[in-house]
Amino acid sequence: MQYNTLLESEELGIINYFKPIPVQYLCAMRCSSGKIQYDSQQLAEDALIDQHIYKGFAEHQGPQNVYECRDCGYWHMTSKNTERLPRLQEMIDSGEMRKKQQASQWERRF
Repeated sequence: MQYNTLLESEELGIINYFKPIPVQYLCAMRCSSGKIQYDSQQLAEDALIDQHIYKGFAEHQGPQNVYECRDCGYWHMTSKNTERLPRLQEMIDSGEMRKKQQASQWERRF
């Protein structure tokens, strides 16, 4: 069964709650942490921003930054870092994040 077909299945009932992770963000799971691996810092940062927009995290919820893993060499997201991703902070401070979150909520309603 293809990934998109699985998500579109009405019997799962999750299509309206979970947004599929774009294929370009994924690679094989080889890290002992079990976290999703991203090939570059930019892909990890884009995925972090996407999660904040789609899931509607409050300012101090969800992943806050990305890091390069010492075990696998790929990039992961972390919610334990005390320093927030500067791009995320700029979006929060400017109000852009809240606007994108609201647009995402409205988009899912249609």
